[in-house]
Amino acid sequence: MATHNTNPSPAQRAVLQRIQNDRVFMNNPVMLQGLGLAPIVVADTSCRNAVMLIAALALLLVPTRVLTVAVLTITGNRGHYVLYPFMAALIYIPAYLLLVEIFGTDLLLLGLYLPILVVDPLIINRNERTRLETITSALKQGISTFFGAAAVVFLMGAIREFLATGCLFEHQVYFGSTNLMPLANQPSGGFILLGLICAIWRYAANAKKLHLTQEAVWK
Repeated sequence: MATHNTNPSPAQRAVLQRIQNDRVFMNNPVMLQGLGLAPIVVADTSCRNAVMLIAALALLLVPTRVLTVAVLTITGNRGHYVLYPFMAALIYIPAYLLLVEIFGTDLLLLGLYLPILVVDPLIINRNERTRLETITSALKQGISTFFGAAAVVFLMGAIREFLATGCLFEHQVYFGSTNLMPLANQPSGGFILLGLICAIWRYAANAKKLHLTQEAVWK
């Protein structure tokens, strides 16, 4: 009776690792994993808001992941369930002061969706993992996750501002008599647009994964 070898070849393992590490397209934390949706749907309504959200993610995501792993390495991975949100809340204080210094009162445009990042799965999703990663891995994966999330945040902010007002960074780029989609800067419009973009993104990402996987099989 014939048996099938279920062990992946080196080429297949390389492809699987490539897919896992590609947080910008094939394993994007927002589009493929559904993380960080609330701030994007509600607060990410313009390029200006997108830049502020990206700055907040830069100050919270990577430092939270790296510093938490550093502490867990000392404690023997004890308390990881509570340490991720605790560290995010601790880092949020100086991060907020710096953001206020940079953006001033414009930061109020993000409303409660700025402090809610402290408990957003995009920042603290590692708290459910029992396996402790290395500090080097935390840094690399954190930076990769940040760039993937930042790409979606800016894309959504730009599209919504353009559709709702015909502007980008508050400069008129569309001179039609009516705006293309006035609902775009509302939460309901955000849900619709994110759903459409997510569907297209997932289709393209899955097609790319299938192509790479089939290519690896024949190597």
